[in-house]
Amino acid sequence: MPEERKRGRQEDQKMKTYLVMRLFQKKTDVEHLLTSAQMAELLKSYGISAQEKTIQRDIKAINAILELEQAILNGEDDYTIDEAKECVEEDKEFRSIRFKSDGKQDRGYYFQREEGYFELIRLLLESVYASKFINKTNSDYLKKFILKDVSDFDAERLDHISPIVNKDKTKNSQMFDNVKLLSDAITARCKVEFNYNEFYIPEGTTKPKVKHGRKGSKYIVSPYHLLINEGYYYLLCYDEKNKKKWTYRIDRMENVRLLPDEKREGAEFFYDFNASEYAKTNFSMFEGENCSIKIQFVNTCMNAVVEKLGTDKVSYETADKGHFTVSMRAGVNKQFYGWLCTFGNKAKVIEPPEQVSAFQEYIKSITMLYE
Repeated sequence: MPEERKRGRQEDQKMKTYLVMRLFQKKTDVEHLLTSAQMAELLKSYGISAQEKTIQRDIKAINAILELEQAILNGEDDYTIDEAKECVEEDKEFRSIRFKSDGKQDRGYYFQREEGYFELIRLLLESVYASKFINKTNSDYLKKFILKDVSDFDAERLDHISPIVNKDKTKNSQMFDNVKLLSDAITARCKVEFNYNEFYIPEGTTKPKVKHGRKGSKYIVSPYHLLINEGYYYLLCYDEKNKKKWTYRIDRMENVRLLPDEKREGAEFFYDFNASEYAKTNFSMFEGENCSIKIQFVNTCMNAVVEKLGTDKVSYETADKGHFTVSMRAGVNKQFYGWLCTFGNKAKVIEPPEQVSAFQEYIKSITMLYE
């Protein structure tokens, strides 16, 4: 046999163990088994020869490697391959590739997934397709990425998820690049510039179109945090023009560019900053004055209020038999007042007096449109 051809076959054989693992992952589950002989036939279709005994040795090696990998993920950095081999040899529960026998006609090996694996993958896929900041093309790409380690049988069961696409999904193809660049800028603590899209209706047309805001001039900001809220991805930054914390939707950004020589400003606005608390108290991710407010609701509103506000740093009290009150600090703005209006006469601002007056003025500004 020529030396070059011999080396080629040796290289192919080196890939055998990895290919055995991948084939078990894709072609088996607890209901679909493969024997050593069947695996040998599959390997032959890839140009790799194997005997049943060598495949069984591969299975032992794979189980030990996967056990070691899990230990490392759990922070057990001193765990050795010898310990992993011993563990999977003594306890079948630690084996990822397991043998199952229900009689002579139904016996073989299968790849054992973690409990709840299918449900978690389904939830992950549904979250991708529900996210407004991931466009259809990237959603489809992520689906393929998520399913690459899923068995063919589970992938078929999950295929129905793809048509469920949120109508509000962004069409911005720069979205993934934007997130990477903004994350890099936050790490580098430098400013960024970008164009920001705004909707308008061209004269003589009936459908909104997009144009760059500020007459096409660049927005220059100091980035601090990336936040996800109600299906959208936001950049939280210090905005030089507004001289305060500000949020921009990342899917509306274009032509994002780092300014590495310009160090970011506004650090004093983010001293002791808590991103989770900010997201809870700033409605619709629009900046508002953070202040105390007390609101009375009819009891039937309880579920909707708790789902929106949560219970952390929000005080709930019984007012009377038919009402309860909520006391909190929140970013109070027009979006906040708009949310209150969705409850109609079932919600009432009761403290402090300046917030009662501000909400009254907001309602008057609406009713004046109909006078």
